Order: sequence, then structure tokens, then C-alpha cells
Amino acid sequence: MRHVSRVGWTLTALGVIGIVGALVAGADSTARSIAALAFGLGASIAAIAEATIVLTKRKRAPGA
Repeated sequence: MRHVSRVGWTLTALGVIGIVGALVAGADSTARSIAALAFGLGASIAAIAEATIVLTKRKRAPGA
């Protein structure tokens, strides 16, 4: 479980860094901004989905 949590937090951090980087880049590099935003949003969605799966499994586990 700890490994899953680390991966989730890493994906979330990468997503936030990607989104902030895209916002800081501004309109100068539109293609890179769009790519960074897409990566950031994708990583954030993946981290949220992973956290949801882990929490659901914990609730279903016997003795949890």
C-alpha cells in the first residue's frame, strides 16, 4: 500500500508541476503549454483514480 501511495503522490506532484509550468510559460509556447496541461491533468486524474481504487479496496477488506 505504501508503494501505491507514493506513486499517487508522485503523479499528483508531477501534475501540479506540469500545470504550473504551463501557466508560467503563458502564450509564448502554446504547443508546450497545451502538452504540459494535458500531462498535468492526465497525471492528476490518474492519481485521483488510483486513490479512489485504494480507498474502495480498504473499505471492502475484511477487518478494515
